[in-house]
Amino acid sequence: MNTSAAPKQLQWMINVGVNQADVDWLERMDGSDDLHMPGNRERIERIYTDAYSRILKSSTPDLYVKQTLN
Repeated sequence: MNTSAAPKQLQWMINVGVNQADVDWLERMDGSDDLHMPGNRERIERIYTDAYSRILKSSTPDLYVKQTLN
C-alpha cells in the first residue's frame, strides 16, 4: 500500500495504486473552471475508472471500501 502524500479525500486513490501524477492533477483541478475544458472530463473519468477497477480486481475489495469510508 502506497502512503504518498495526498489530500485526505484522495488518499484512497493512492492506496489502491493510482498514479501520483493523476492524483496531484485531480487535487489541482478541485473547484477549477478548467474541469469543463475538452479532455479534462475524460481524464477524470479515466482516473476514477482506474481506481474503481483496481478495487474490484483486488483480492480484498471490501477492505478498500471500508478504508475509503473511514
